Amino acid sequence: MASKEESAEKEPLDLIRLGFDRRIYVKLPSDFELRGKLHAYDQHLHDSWGC
Repeated sequence: MASKEESAEKEPLDLIRLGFDRRIYVKLPSDFELRGKLHAYDQHLHDSWGC
């Protein structure tokens, strides 16, 4: 049986779920960077960040 870590990334949104309530870094194609703590998101990828 696979561990929780190994089976956690089966869907694209799983990467976002794994970053939930952790400090993360996102670099967008326009060289704009987001750094902070992901507090919430929904299925449409609306998100809420904090410092």
